[in-house]
Amino acid sequence: NIYFIYPHDIMPRKGEKLPAIVFFFGGGWRTGTVHQFASRAREIADLGMVCVLADYRVSSRFGTDPFASVEDAKSVMRYVRSHAAELRIDPDRIAASGGSAGGHLAASAALVEGFDSPTDDLSVSPRPNALVLFNPVFNNAPAPEGYGYTRISSRFPQFSPYHNIKAG
Repeated sequence: NIYFIYPHDIMPRKGEKLPAIVFFFGGGWRTGTVHQFASRAREIADLGMVCVLADYRVSSRFGTDPFASVEDAKSVMRYVRSHAAELRIDPDRIAASGGSAGGHLAASAALVEGFDSPTDDLSVSPRPNALVLFNPVFNNAPAPEGYGYTRISSRFPQFSPYHNIKAG
């Protein structure tokens, strides 16, 4: 599910598009709820941005692995961008945000290749125009420097935002 929070008192003029920010909750890809950023989203919406609270598959509710979480995050970013016109969102001003594992998902949408849903239109970029990260999981190498290695093991070089930083 995707929840949209619009500004109360700011209505874009005809044809005007608002910037947006997509929030991904934390919880180690195991737990969590879209409500984590609800109050922050309301505050930001009232400043003039469309806020998007993104739900995604976690192991406690869906029995899935972290790879499914990344797939869902990229699908949400593609959905917001491809439906920007009807959502009154500027497709060139979409930020991604999250805390902990949610920060990982936001960073993964920007940096990590693959982990795409087979039903996604891959011509639509999942890459956000900006990142706002709160204590993100950014390195998935073995401990002590990384987090989550026990759940992703040898796939960490493809999964870890830190290991996918490239020029540009």
